[in-house]
Order: sequence, then C-alpha cells, then structure tokens
Amino acid sequence: TRYMHVLSVYAWISQVSMSVFYTENVARHWRDVDTYVIRVILYASDLPTEEFKYLIRYLSARLHGKGIVSRVEEYLGKLDEFGNDDFLAPPVFNANDFYDHYLYSIGKRFSEMRKALQLPVERIAYYFDITPEHYERIENGTEKKGIPAHVGLRLKLVFKLDKTAYFISAMGAYQGFYLSRQVQDLRDLAVISMFKGSSKEGRIGIADLASNMFRSRPVL
Repeated sequence: TRYMHVLSVYAWISQVSMSVFYTENVARHWRDVDTYVIRVILYASDLPTEEFKYLIRYLSARLHGKGIVSRVEEYLGKLDEFGNDDFLAPPVFNANDFYDHYLYSIGKRFSEMRKALQLPVERIAYYFDITPEHYERIENGTEKKGIPAHVGLRLKLVFKLDKTAYFISAMGAYQGFYLSRQVQDLRDLAVISMFKGSSKEGRIGIADLASNMFRSRPVL
C-alpha cells in the first residue's frame, strides 16, 4: 500500500506533482486528464516558474495557434504570487512530526467537509473505499499507518475537485509544503486547461514535443 504522506514528502522534495503518481488506467477516470497530460506535467515539474510559464505558453501556441488560451494565462498569472524559494522543502525535517501535522490537517478538513455535506461516516468511508473505522481514525487523528494513496484520487473524482491543497492548509509548521501544493495545483490546472478541446493527434504531438525538449536538456 502506498500512503499519501509518503508520496507527499517525495513530491515536496522533488517538486514533482502528485498527479504523476496516478497510472493511465486510473487517470482516465479523472476529468480532462490522460497520459499525455500526465507526461507534460511530469516533464515540466522541476522548472522554475518563469521557465514553466514560457514552456506552457509555447506549447499552447503550438497546440491552439498564435493566441494563448485565456484560461491557461489565468493560472499562469496566479503563479506570480509565489516566490521560487517559498515552497521548497527544507534540507532536513522530522518525518514523524510531518506525518502528525499531515494527519491532523487532513482529518480536520475531512471532518469539516463531511459535516458541511451532511454525510454519515459510513457514506464518506464508502466514497473513499475504506472501512468506517479506518475513516474515523483519519478524522480523529489516531491513524497510525497512514492514509492510502487511493483516498487522494477518490477525493478528486468523487467530489469533483480541481484543487486539493486546502486539505493540508492546517499543517501549521509546514506552510512551505502547503505553498508547494498550491503551486502544483496551479501548474496542473494550467497544463490540463492547455489540452482542453484538442484532438488526440494534437495531444500526442505536444506530449512528444515536450518529451524531446526535455530529453535534450543538459544535465547539470
């Protein structure tokens, strides 16, 4: 079993989007996402903000013509609110302490969501494909092993969420991680929006172009 907090730490350290951990068979159930979207998200993950914005504008122009799609520009513009160093992981941090804060924030936000939607524990546990007892341990912060990775994907799919950074916004001492997830959400949405309305041939071409561009990058 892969756990969300383990993948989250890796994503924070590497600056790779959480989206790339989903397989093609899983991603096809996610609105507007397929293997070509995931490939571009992966290739562009480690780019500084300005390079990322340049890449997406270039790919968008190749895919749709001269004018960049307005919805793509909207997400790219929001990236300017974050400095390049604000969301980077520190060189050393305590993994157990990170998990404690992570579980607290997820449990708190899940509880708020469940109560706002007036869902019984049994129903939300069913949505997440876990037992009610497991869900209750997550919500009250007593889960010892971790939250299975599929819970994160079901959160997106069942509740139709484009952004999920909010669920780790109560992590107090780890605001850099929260900022990192906000940036990842915006980058994912920029790439997903760029691909909207494109043909399969166009999607393949753009993913291949991005692949070739990054294959030729020098290793520093």
